[in-house]
Amino acid sequence: MLRNAVRWRSRSLLFILWCLLLFSVTSSKTSTSTVYFRQQSGGSIFAIDGRDGSETEIEGSSEYARFVGLAIHRRHGRIFWSDGRAVKSANATDGSDVEVVVGALARVVWVGTNFGQSQADVQMLTVKGTRCDSIISWSPERVECIVGLPLRFSQTQLPFVSEDDCSIQTNHGPMTGIALNYNEMFALGTSSPIVERVDIYANFVLPHALAIDDREGEDWLYWSNSEDGTIYRSSLRSNVIEVLQRRCWSVRGLALNIFQDAGKERVSLMYSLESKAQVLLSGLRSPRGLAMDSTNQILFFNEKTGRIFQVRLGKTMTARQKASILPDDASIVSPGVGIRRIATLASMTRLDGIAVDSKYLYWCETNTNTVARALRRDFQRQVVVGGTANSMLSWPRGIALGSDDGDINDLKHSFYYSEYTGRVSRGSSQTVIVNEYNLFVSIAHSLFNSHHSKQPKHQKMVSFSKTSLAILFAISATSTDADVSGNLRHESRTLQAKYTSTSQYAASMLASVNAQRAAQGLPALCMNAKLMAASMRHSTDMAVNNFMSHTGSDGSTMSMRVTAAGYKWTRVAENVAAGQSSVAAVMTSWMNSPGHRANILGDYTMFGTAYAYNIGSTYKHYWTQNFGKGSTEACSYEDVEYVDAPTPTLNSTTDLTDNSTVVLPNE
Repeated sequence: MLRNAVRWRSRSLLFILWCLLLFSVTSSKTSTSTVYFRQQSGGSIFAIDGRDGSETEIEGSSEYARFVGLAIHRRHGRIFWSDGRAVKSANATDGSDVEVVVGALARVVWVGTNFGQSQADVQMLTVKGTRCDSIISWSPERVECIVGLPLRFSQTQLPFVSEDDCSIQTNHGPMTGIALNYNEMFALGTSSPIVERVDIYANFVLPHALAIDDREGEDWLYWSNSEDGTIYRSSLRSNVIEVLQRRCWSVRGLALNIFQDAGKERVSLMYSLESKAQVLLSGLRSPRGLAMDSTNQILFFNEKTGRIFQVRLGKTMTARQKASILPDDASIVSPGVGIRRIATLASMTRLDGIAVDSKYLYWCETNTNTVARALRRDFQRQVVVGGTANSMLSWPRGIALGSDDGDINDLKHSFYYSEYTGRVSRGSSQTVIVNEYNLFVSIAHSLFNSHHSKQPKHQKMVSFSKTSLAILFAISATSTDADVSGNLRHESRTLQAKYTSTSQYAASMLASVNAQRAAQGLPALCMNAKLMAASMRHSTDMAVNNFMSHTGSDGSTMSMRVTAAGYKWTRVAENVAAGQSSVAAVMTSWMNSPGHRANILGDYTMFGTAYAYNIGSTYKHYWTQNFGKGSTEACSYEDVEYVDAPTPTLNSTTDLTDNSTVVLPNE
C-alpha cells in the first residue's frame, strides 16, 4: 500500500546542545514528549519529561556495554578491554576472574600539618580503600596524589569520594578525614598528622585506546581518556599512575615501540593523533589503529576510510619511492620515515583495530562486520571471521594477538577481537571469552518496553495473506492537503540477506539516485553521516519490530529521527519500502511511484540510506532513504553502522507531522 498525505505546518524548532542534541517542538497542537539521552560523562541513559523538564535515570542503563579498546598481557594470560566507562581485565582463556582496572580518577590534596620532614615520611595515602602511590607534590603542610580507582560508579553516586574516604599515615600515625577541632589539636603539639581540609577532584573516565608493556619487571597499561584528553599509563603491579600526554582528544590507536638504543632497551609511545608531541606523520585522514613491529622497526596503521599503510621508521624515502606515491596520499607529510599504502578497501569499510605478528597483519572492519588479515609478503586480504549474514559478529573494534609468532597465532587461533556491543572472542571459531552482549540486549529491550508502554494504541493493525510483499511509503512536499493511495506489491523469493554491510549497497543506491537526477538535469546528492544514521535507525526498527511505516515503533516521525541524528535541516524527506531484495528492485518500485519519485528528484543536497533484514519478519527486507538540505550541513560519511556518541530516542504522544517532507519557514 502506498499512501501520500501532505500537510504544511509552521514549526518553531529550538536546538539545545548539551553533551547530546536534545530537541523540543512547539506547534498549534499540544504535544507531550519524552527525550532519552545518554550522558557521555557518566554513561547512564536519562529521560526528560517534556511536560515539566524533570529527568529520570533509566535503571541499569549505566551498564550498557560498548567495547572499544583491546589489549593482551601475554605473560599473565589476561585480556584487557575498555567499555567506554572503565578498563577491565579477565583470564584470556575463559573470561573468568573479571576485574575493573580503572573506572575513575581522583586527585586528592591533604592540607594541614605534620606530614613529615620529607616525602619519605609519608607511609601511605588511601582514597576509598585504594592506596594512592603517585604523589604529585609534598610539603610538611600539603600532600597531593593521583589514583585510579578500580571501581565503576553511576551518576547516583556523585560525589563518589568524600573526605571520610581519604586517609594519610606518616611514621607518627594515621588520620582519616579531617580534624573538626584542628586548632585545638595543633595547639596541643601532637606529632601525628592533622588534616585541616581535604580537596577532592574526582571524575569518571572514558577510556578508549589501550596498549600493554608486558615485559618482565615492567607491566604497564597505557590508555587514553576521552574525559580529560589525556594519555595515562597505570602500573599493573601497584597503584602508580602517570600522565604521559595532555590535550590529546579522540585518541583511537596506541602502540609501543620497544627497541634497542646504544645497548639499552627503550620504549616510545605512538598514538593516532597530532599533538604537541613529536609528529611522526601528518596530513592523515582519520587515522585509527596502530600496530608496531619493533624487531624490524615497522609501524602499521589504518585510516577509517579503508586505507592501510606501512611505515619504516628511520628509513627516508628515495626519489623513486616518492614518485610512486598515490595521488590520494600526496597530502601525507612523513619526515624521516618511509611510507607506502599496502591495502585499499572500500571507503565505507570503516577500519579500526589493527595488530601484527611475524607473519600476518590483522585488522577489524566495523561496517562489514569482519575480522580480516593478510600475509605480510603480499598483503592480500583474507577474511578470518564474519562477513556473512549468519556470522553473529557485531561491529568489531579492537584486536590483540597472543604471540608475536605468526605460526603460533595461526595454529592456536590466538587472536582476540572485541565487539562494540559487548563481547570479546577468540579465533575463527568465535569462542566467546567475555560476554556482556546479553546485558546490552536486555537493556535495549527494557528501554523500548518502558518507552513503548507510554504510547496510545492508536495505530491500526494490518495483516496480509502473502508472506513476501513489498510496500512503500513516501509523502511529497510539492502539493497541498491531498491523499493519493494505491497498491504496490512485490514478490520476493530471497530467503537470505542480500547485503550484510552498508558498504555493499550504499554507494550503489547513491549512484542510482544520482543517475535518475542526472537524467532530469538535476545536481547530484552526496552522502551525509547523520542522514545515514537516521536511515539505519528506522530500517533496523522496522526489521526488528516487523512493521512498515513512516512512524517508528517508538512513535518517532521522520523529522524527529533526522533531528535526533543531529542534522540541522531546512528541508527533509523520507522514502521507505519493504520486500524488495536489491537496490535495483527497490529503486524501480520507488521511481514507479509518483510520491517517491518526487522525493528522489526533489530540492535536496544530501542523502542517507539503509537496509535491514529479518528472516522471521513479514517482508524480510526493509529500506529507508532520507533526503536533506541544510545550510550548516556538509557532505560526510562516518561511522554509519557504529555511532560513538549515543543517539537520543524520542517518544511523542502527538505526531509532529504526517508529512515526510518538512520545510522550515526560514529557508
